[in-house]
Amino acid sequence: MEQVVEDRVYEEIPNLDVARKMIEDYLDYYNQLYHKKMDLVVFNYVIEHVSRIARIIKQPYGHALLVGVGGTGRQSATRLAAHIADNRLFSITLAKNYNRESWRDDMRIMLRQAGSHGQPTVFLFTDTQIREEAFLEDISNILNTGEIPSLFPVEDVDAITESLKQTARDQGRDLNKDALFSFFVERTRIFLHVVICMSPVGAGLRTRLRKFPALVNCCTIDWFSAWPGQALLSVADYFLGDVEIAEGLKPAVVEVCVYMHSSVQEAATRFLHEMRQHVYVTPTSYLELITTFKTLLNKKRLDISGLKQRYDVGLEQLRRTEDEVEEMKQTLEELKPNLLRTAKDTEELISTIERESAEAERTRQGVALEEAACNKKAAASKIIRDECEQQLQEAMPALEAAVKAVSEINKKELSEIRSMQAPSEKIKRVIEAVCVCLEETPKRVVDPSGKVTFDYWDIAKKKVMSDSELFRDRLLN
Repeated sequence: MEQVVEDRVYEEIPNLDVARKMIEDYLDYYNQLYHKKMDLVVFNYVIEHVSRIARIIKQPYGHALLVGVGGTGRQSATRLAAHIADNRLFSITLAKNYNRESWRDDMRIMLRQAGSHGQPTVFLFTDTQIREEAFLEDISNILNTGEIPSLFPVEDVDAITESLKQTARDQGRDLNKDALFSFFVERTRIFLHVVICMSPVGAGLRTRLRKFPALVNCCTIDWFSAWPGQALLSVADYFLGDVEIAEGLKPAVVEVCVYMHSSVQEAATRFLHEMRQHVYVTPTSYLELITTFKTLLNKKRLDISGLKQRYDVGLEQLRRTEDEVEEMKQTLEELKPNLLRTAKDTEELISTIERESAEAERTRQGVALEEAACNKKAAASKIIRDECEQQLQEAMPALEAAVKAVSEINKKELSEIRSMQAPSEKIKRVIEAVCVCLEETPKRVVDPSGKVTFDYWDIAKKKVMSDSELFRDRLLN
C-alpha cells in the first residue's frame, strides 16, 4: 500500500489469493480517501479486469475500450485501477444545460492537468454521456494526436507554453512557441489515458466504431461478459453476510439466488433463439435481486415482530385484566356486608321518600286550592280596584276644581267669614266639613233640653282660619 508509485511494476502473481488480498487493501484505502465509497466484491472476474486496466494505463499512450452491458462493473474497475496506478480520475458531469462549450471547457481543464502539470490522469467516458457525436470526434483526436484542434485560444496557448519553459529547458528542448506546444502535446499523450465504456446493445457501437476507427486502433479492448457462477456465488455470499440467517440455510439461500439469476439468463437465451428478441440480464439485475430479497426479508421480519409484539401486549393485557378481576372479586367479598347494609338503608330511604312524597302531594293539592281561592279574591279585588279607579276618575274634576278654589282663597275672604256673628247654615256646614278633614276637635255644647251638639264654628274662627297661609297649606297638603 505504501509502495512508491514509480517502484510499482506489473508482474505476474501466480497465487490469486495474494492478488485478491492486495486489491482488497487498495479498495479499503480508496474508501478511506474518497467520500463516495465503492462496495465491491473482489472475485476472480474483478481481479482480471482491474489488472488489465491497470496494465493499460501504466503504459505510455495506453487507452482502453471497455465493452459490456450496464452493470458489469466497468466504471468501478476503472476507478479502482486508476487508484492503484496513482492516476487522477477525470470525468464530466452532465447537467441539463451541458452543451458543446461546457464540453470544451472540461477538455481544456483535463488536457492542462495532464500536459502542463504532468499529472497522470485517467479520463473515464461512457456512451451515456454522449450528448453530441462531436464529443467522440474530439476523443478520437486525443487518441490519434493527443490534442483537439483549435481548443485553446491564443492567450491560453501562451500561458501553457510559458508554464512549460523550465521543464523543457531541463530536458534540453527548444524554447520556441511551436516546440513548447508540441512538448505540451507529447506530455499529454504520455500522462493522459482515455478509458471509454461502451455497450454492445444495438447498432450504436458498430456505427461509432466505423465513424471513429481510432476507438479500435488506439485502444485496448476489454470485453466485460456475464459474471461466471463463481462470481455470482461470491457476490451473494458477500452481500448476504450481514443478514441474520441460520448457518445451515445461508448456503442454500446463496445457491437459490445464483440459480434464479442463471435460470433467467437461460430463459433469455431461449427467448432470443425462439422470438429473435434480446432480453439482457445484467449483474445489476442480480444485485437488485439480492437487495430485494434482503428488503423483503427485513420487511417480513418486522411484520412478524410487530405481530408478535401485539400478541405479547395482548397476553399481558389479559394477564393484567385477570389479576384485576381477582382483586375486584376480593374487594366485592370484603364490601358485601356494607353493600347489604347500604341496600337496607336505601330501601328505608325509598320508603321515607314515598311517604314524604305522598304528604308533599297532599300539601300541593291544598296549596292549589288556596291558590285558586286567592286567585278568586284577586279577581274580586281587581273588580273593586277598577270601580275605585273609575270613581276616582269621575271625582278628579271635582278634586281639581276644589284644589283650584282653595288656591284662590285670600286673606280678605277669610276675614269676612270670621267676622260673621251668625253665619248661614251652608257656611257652617262647609266649615264643619273642613274641620273634620283637618281632624280638628269640635266644642261640645249641651242645650237646655240636654241634647249634646258639636260646634265647629268657634274652633274654626279662633284656630283654623286664624292664619290664612297655614290654612290654605293644610288644605292643599
